[in-house]
Amino acid sequence: QSLDFLVRDWANFEDEWTLEKCKEQMAQHRDRHLNPEKVVENSTAEALQCMFERIECWCLPHPGLKINKATWTGNVDDIDPDFVRFLDE
Repeated sequence: QSLDFLVRDWANFEDEWTLEKCKEQMAQHRDRHLNPEKVVENSTAEALQCMFERIECWCLPHPGLKINKATWTGNVDDIDPDFVRFLDE
């Protein structure tokens, strides 16, 4: 089995970063919270590692301010291109 964490509205990517650099940061974020060797109170991290063969973390930037409005019509062109770039991955 696998476990995927989705973190939306992640604001820590730099504009000039490649997708690979962003993935590297996502892996570091996951390890900071789920690697039993790095987590101080690691019983939960150890349990999750035992239960799942694969654990991933996907951090998505905010999809854009237009989609928060009640008047948003669902036009995908209103979605921030960075958000779409990560969805395509």
